[in-house]
Amino acid sequence: MKTASEPVEPDWKNPKCANPQSHDEADLCEQRRSANAAEDVVFLNKIQIALGVVGAAFLFWTLYLTRVSARATVDAANASAKMAKALPALERAYLFEKVSDLDLAWFNDADLEERLLMGLRTHDGPASGFAFVNHGKTPAIIKSIAYGIECSTNPTEPRYDESPPLQSRIVASGKGVGYRVEAKGSSSEEDGAAIKAGKLLIAVSARVVYDDIFGDEHETRFFWVHNGQTNVFAPRHVPGKEHNKCT
Repeated sequence: MKTASEPVEPDWKNPKCANPQSHDEADLCEQRRSANAAEDVVFLNKIQIALGVVGAAFLFWTLYLTRVSARATVDAANASAKMAKALPALERAYLFEKVSDLDLAWFNDADLEERLLMGLRTHDGPASGFAFVNHGKTPAIIKSIAYGIECSTNPTEPRYDESPPLQSRIVASGKGVGYRVEAKGSSSEEDGAAIKAGKLLIAVSARVVYDDIFGDEHETRFFWVHNGQTNVFAPRHVPGKEHNKCT
């Protein structure tokens, strides 16, 4: 039987930490509290790490969405810029030439020789008709038109001798302006024979300068040559020159 002076043996499995009976029991309780506190710290650290991982994931996702949004904005801006740049080319006016066959009745007349023997005046010479037709979607505003015709053994340069008054400054889509160009002065029987033999070529040239509705200036010009020997009337291309051009 224990006396009052003998120390109380603590229950090591279930110490009374609220009222420890001995120094050893108090020490055990303090160790348990430290261990529990350490476990709590570890648990809180795990929660903090998990929240940090989730936060980092959300941050990277936000950055990714921001990058995607910025790229989409740039792509949309580039697409709008390209569309704005392409719009004039799609909607502008385009004037192209339409050239008719040469009028050579002056040396094809059956009574040409008789007319010459009688001293009668022949036709003034070869002539041709042409038009500038608007194949674009919007009107063209014409600024100037010039044309010319000549007979030469080897025409290499266009001639713009005449600048007629403008029929209309505005050429709507699908419409055109037409002119007739004639050689000046009477032509002789020798000229007719030289043209038929292809020794004398007939060159017809014209150009038009116009604006589209976007304020840009353009030019269309052509240089056609007729060879009587082959009976071909077509554009002549001279190396290094741009006599047939549409801008």
